[in-house]
Amino acid sequence: MRLQKVRPMQDRSDYPGLTPDEVLEALATHGANDIPRLPPPPWWQAVLRQFASPLILILFLAAAAAAALGEVIDAGVIAAVIVLNAVLGFVQEWRAERALAALTEMMHPYAIVRRSGEEQRIPARDLVPGDVLLLRAGDRVAADGTVLIARDAEFDESVLTGESLPLSRGAGDTVSAGTSLVTGNAELRVTATGAHTAFAEIARLTGGIDRRPTQLQVSLGRLARWLGVMAISVAGLVGALGLFAGQDTLDMVLTAISLAVAIVPEGLPAVVTITLALGAGAMVRRNALVRRLQAIETLGAASVICTDKTGTLTENRMTATQLWMSGRVHDLKHVDHAIHPETAARLADVAGLCTHATMDESDPDKVQGIGSPTEVALLALPQRFNMEPQGDVEGERPFSSERKRMSVVVRQGAHRKLLVKGAPEVILKRCTHVAMPAGDEPIDIAARDLLHETYESMAAEGLRVIALADRETQEGDQKEENLCLLG
Repeated sequence: MRLQKVRPMQDRSDYPGLTPDEVLEALATHGANDIPRLPPPPWWQAVLRQFASPLILILFLAAAAAAALGEVIDAGVIAAVIVLNAVLGFVQEWRAERALAALTEMMHPYAIVRRSGEEQRIPARDLVPGDVLLLRAGDRVAADGTVLIARDAEFDESVLTGESLPLSRGAGDTVSAGTSLVTGNAELRVTATGAHTAFAEIARLTGGIDRRPTQLQVSLGRLARWLGVMAISVAGLVGALGLFAGQDTLDMVLTAISLAVAIVPEGLPAVVTITLALGAGAMVRRNALVRRLQAIETLGAASVICTDKTGTLTENRMTATQLWMSGRVHDLKHVDHAIHPETAARLADVAGLCTHATMDESDPDKVQGIGSPTEVALLALPQRFNMEPQGDVEGERPFSSERKRMSVVVRQGAHRKLLVKGAPEVILKRCTHVAMPAGDEPIDIAARDLLHETYESMAAEGLRVIALADRETQEGDQKEENLCLLG
């Protein structure tokens, strides 16, 4: 079945965008839209880093001293401890670096542009100055640009300025790469890409930040210095007392060196590394990747962790898994023959038409959704029901963080419908009826309480809950009131 393609943004500039020849010329002049990154450190640096601890240096000296004394077994044991410690640390870091590199390769951001008058979905690294970048609510800006046209457009610029509140931007304003469109939609004409963006400058500054040693590394370094001073002091004192008592000089030198070697805790570095490696392994089993072993100790010492989910390593893909409709919850992972067809058809209209998402069908073997993950997931619902959304969109009120809803007016033959989707708590306040198999029924207090419990229980399972509703309307009437909840 051919997936529904949705119309482009209603408000659009007259600029058709670049031609293929102009794109190739711009790519040759400005290069790819990639932020310069420091090359990954070579493997031998990771190996040398395992021997940078003062405690390891003391073990080297102890092994050399034991070998000089003819204690081959002791020297071999100490050397084996050093090698084991280095191998464990190197393997963990190398595996982490390779895993992070693989994740980076999976993260291919895309951008929607207009070229030669047609909307196209391209890798963000292929953007060039002069491109027309099309943004919808939730999209991240992939390059610096000037706003050509905007509708209720507000941008989150906290990544650049630290300003937590979204800022309104209109035609003629500049927008920087790394920011994101929170509400509305907009068109930008790209002015700078890659290393020439403001975001790239921040990346260069952060790349020069010194990485301080962890508390564990500081403590082990302090311990190594104390052990070194103690070993030399005790060995020197014992040797001096022996010489003062008239003992043989060579015997006392060998005794002092043996005593110094005995003071060194050969097993401590290996115990620390093995313990941290076990911790890293346990975290990997819970899908948490640690690049440096010493970071585990620092993380373990934290009592409060503040984090922002933005930028997490995910597929950025959502799927509709549950649907409440006609008085019951349906599991969308399986074919549910109990789904009421009339209500499903109305719901398919809302999911497929009240959206800015589209389906890229240029490659029949790899149909991809274009737009916010939530809208793409809803856009696939009609296919689940084996239905095609019906109607032509005549008007729209876009989603915003304040309204928490979006609505469109759709013409279906001689009739018009208002299709609405948004946050359940907002949509339910505007619903007077609910679609049931026997027809639309009024929502009384008991039904409203049950609906609240239903969407709250779905949210408690970690699901993102979206309410869909509709009503008959007339030309010019787009009031989001007296709605009928579909699901």
